[in-house]
Amino acid sequence: MDRQIQLIGIYEYVCQQFQQGLSQLTQRFSNNHSPLFTDQEVITIYLFGIIHHHRSVQAIYDYMRSHFIAYFPRLPSYKGYVHRLNLPGPAFMGLLADLKERMPQKANLLSYHLVDSMPIVLAQAKRAKTAKIASPLADASRCSAKDMACYGVKLHMVASARYKKMPWPVAIGLSKGSEHDLTALRNLLPAIENTTLYGDRIFWDKSLMNTLKKSGNWYYIIKRHVLRVNTVFRSLNV
Repeated sequence: MDRQIQLIGIYEYVCQQFQQGLSQLTQRFSNNHSPLFTDQEVITIYLFGIIHHHRSVQAIYDYMRSHFIAYFPRLPSYKGYVHRLNLPGPAFMGLLADLKERMPQKANLLSYHLVDSMPIVLAQAKRAKTAKIASPLADASRCSAKDMACYGVKLHMVASARYKKMPWPVAIGLSKGSEHDLTALRNLLPAIENTTLYGDRIFWDKSLMNTLKKSGNWYYIIKRHVLRVNTVFRSLNV
């Protein structure tokens, strides 16, 4: 698909969602309630950049300014864009809910689920101790995966495995960065039933396994070792 046509399509979709009620999640009660560079443009740029494999806001911004600035003549500075991107957060939740409804629910689903967590780092190193952004939810912790001090939140997900495709999200949770993954998984348990659940060693807990078995689930631990992981997934024909 031509990228320009794809960009226009994403913008039309976002505008349609705003017209259907998404705008209520991003209302501003200030003198700047109708900025010239709209929330629709902010979200379109971010989504388009993610689709084209740019994983940081800086990379997305540079990509759009270099190749598509004609479509966004009022694009602010990078600092201004980052500020604007933080404002319509609830709109992303609404878009995610709509996209989940639109996608095929049963496409290539397999009879087991995967569970994992990942940190969303808002500040790191020296700034981790003084950061205050999103303070009701985020906090300081130690990211063992990256071996660094950080400040942020954790994203937790249980997903249905799909044959030769990305897993399908079943339950998604957000917690403080310092919260243990096991605690978050327990909060997601109501979404899991009659399945086999695979996770890494951080989810090992005897009482949790007993709880899962009582609800008709089975739980297997995958060690953090490439050969072991490949052996498990070969046995599942993935």
